Amino acid sequence: MNKHRDPERRNRRIEDYPKRCMFCAKEIPDDEFSREHSPPKCFYEKLLRNDVDLKGLELPAHKNCNNSFSGDNEYVRNILAGVLGAENSSGAKALVNGVIPIFMKNSTPKKLEATYKKVKLRPAYSNSGIFLGNKPSIEVEWSRIERVLFNMIKGIYYKVSMQPMPTNFHLLVLDASVLPSEVVHHDVEQMVHWQSIKGDPEVFRCRYKIQRNNTEAIFLINLFNYFYFWGEALSPEALKKYQNKELFKPSSPKSKILVPYYLAY
Repeated sequence: MNKHRDPERRNRRIEDYPKRCMFCAKEIPDDEFSREHSPPKCFYEKLLRNDVDLKGLELPAHKNCNNSFSGDNEYVRNILAGVLGAENSSGAKALVNGVIPIFMKNSTPKKLEATYKKVKLRPAYSNSGIFLGNKPSIEVEWSRIERVLFNMIKGIYYKVSMQPMPTNFHLLVLDASVLPSEVVHHDVEQMVHWQSIKGDPEVFRCRYKIQRNNTEAIFLINLFNYFYFWGEALSPEALKKYQNKELFKPSSPKSKILVPYYLAY
């Protein structure tokens, strides 16, 4: 496997893929065909989209499958792009100065309350541990972040293997910062180098290693030049080899505290 960029994969278009849904892996009738963007198009502020190769993000999907995740995509975008620390990403900064305030202005109080749960002052710290004072922070739903990351993993797998991920694969995503370095160091060294779409404004990049038989894969996803997520996808056969692996016994948090900087100022 070439650990550097794969120009052929990067230049693929939706017509190059089989007409099978990236979500459910089933064939797509013409009247149910839609174009899913992986990562989601809504992660890119409209003013920046002319510079981004959005067609390189497109994958086949059923309309119903595609539409079922739109709310999660917007939720994760609004939460992660506004977290203290993500402001160094030009893509996150554009969202915070663009579509996110519009979302907040046009949303009903009920929708805002559902998105920005339990807003209150909590201690905030920099990555180096410096106390930044008490900042407005919110409690987020990890399950929604998890669903969006699962779909990103499916999108990477589809683009690399040229086939949708089988629906019986076992998926796992974790905040990479909580993993001991010795757990992931060996795997990261075997991954391809960082991959991103042409013109990406520090929104999404990934590394991965997919076995030649496509039965197991590992991923490292970086969002807004700040968040790092570790992902694994295993077929039922491959899962048996790792049934005692500590990573596959996670107690995924149902919520997580984050400090949005657009609420903090």
